[in-house]
Amino acid sequence: MGRSIQFIEIDNQSTALGSKIAAQKAVNKKVIAVIVARWSSHPLAIAQICQAGKNPVISPYSNNPQVTRVGDFIFRVCYIDRFQGAVKASFSLRHLNAMKAEILINTDSIYSEGLANYFADHYRKQGGEILFEENYLDKAADFVFLVDKIKLQ
Repeated sequence: MGRSIQFIEIDNQSTALGSKIAAQKAVNKKVIAVIVARWSSHPLAIAQICQAGKNPVISPYSNNPQVTRVGDFIFRVCYIDRFQGAVKASFSLRHLNAMKAEILINTDSIYSEGLANYFADHYRKQGGEILFEENYLDKAADFVFLVDKIKLQ
């Protein structure tokens, strides 16, 4: 359309709060669009700001259903958790013949929690049995205690 595009990088410090601050800076600079970090917590933190400023947001990896519910200026490129969970449950049951499953959930990740919930829901509805659900923290390095718990199932 005869106009140049200039990319502006604003460091979000790899945090949701940093993303919120970066979004406010972007709106203040009157950018025409924002491409946001991939974790769902980041676009969730900036969506209200960009929606209010009528700045379109494109998120390449944010699959939390709440991301695009903020408004009509917020977009995603990937499938949402509900769809991914259903596909993973169906694949496990139909292609792997896995009628029993165990779920480990990273409690520091909205993605992990959402995907685990949707997977478990669809898995049970399709006849699968969840034997074990356990949480772990993102920074965990030793999973021996989880493996030991799984062995008991």
